[in-house]
Amino acid sequence: EEVEGFLTANRRWMTPEAEEILKLMNPLDQKRVVAAGTLSGCRDPVAVLQTRAKKAREMEMEFELAASGKKQESAKPADDSMAVPVFSAEAAYAFVHAKPQEVRA
Repeated sequence: EEVEGFLTANRRWMTPEAEEILKLMNPLDQKRVVAAGTLSGCRDPVAVLQTRAKKAREMEMEFELAASGKKQESAKPADDSMAVPVFSAEAAYAFVHAKPQEVRA
């Protein structure tokens, strides 16, 4: 029901491939994608759906670690590589839910 409503509301931006991917996701990942909001104006809905599910899973794992009191070990970058930035849950939420903006070249 919820997934069908999301598909109907986002039909304009959905591709047949993205629709199929969402339908084949497990119910928990479907909820994660739907909870992240509309696909309004996205260019690659397949990538957006997969990224939303992945980021939500990662955030849930971080919350579980924090709630259990365990410290997450961050991988140390090699000397010749760049450090990967770490964002707070609030920053990740803001990124996922940010309104799309047109970037002019």
